[in-house]
Amino acid sequence: MAALDCRELRGLAYLRQPPYGDRGVALRDTGQLIGACGYVPCLAPFNQLPALAVGGSSSRLWSPEFGLYWSILPSHQRRGFATEAGRVLLEWAFRVLHVGR
Repeated sequence: MAALDCRELRGLAYLRQPPYGDRGVALRDTGQLIGACGYVPCLAPFNQLPALAVGGSSSRLWSPEFGLYWSILPSHQRRGFATEAGRVLLEWAFRVLHVGR
């Protein structure tokens, strides 16, 4: 990852944007930026799908949903960093954003 990319990712924390978007993944010991993770928004008619409909027919056909993503530098892959980033994102989503299961 280029130095400019690292500075850009570090600067995202200061933008105070909505909770969707990029967050840096850094090593605890050194603070070295090794990747990014975040939430990906998706707005789709999930309640129109019978298997996903909540409470039968609903007037709320379009519901906001989101997924998780992460990207770790190849030199730091397969060491549990993506797993840890995913766990932190999930815990924060339930504790702070109060998302439904």
